[in-house]
Amino acid sequence: MQPCKTRLVDVEPEHHSSPATKRASTFTLNTKSTNHWHNHQWTEPLNLMVQQMVKIGKLRVALTVGGRYCADRRADGPGWGLRFAVIFLFPK
Repeated sequence: MQPCKTRLVDVEPEHHSSPATKRASTFTLNTKSTNHWHNHQWTEPLNLMVQQMVKIGKLRVALTVGGRYCADRRADGPGWGLRFAVIFLFPK
């Protein structure tokens, strides 16, 4: 029987700021750095997102749109990206 070998390959520190407005909007700026220890390669994306809380009938929904720019990346890594999210909220 082979022993289980585990090793830590990626480290992902994440920093963010998300101020909210009185009209239930949230603006988020964050980074999520990834370091692949064996290849010594970093990926440093900067994410900017806007989220708006809306009511559709009695249903509460959070709509999010955002963009990503990779300030540092592998040669074959992504340069930019888009993000869309719909979150259904069911408060008690």
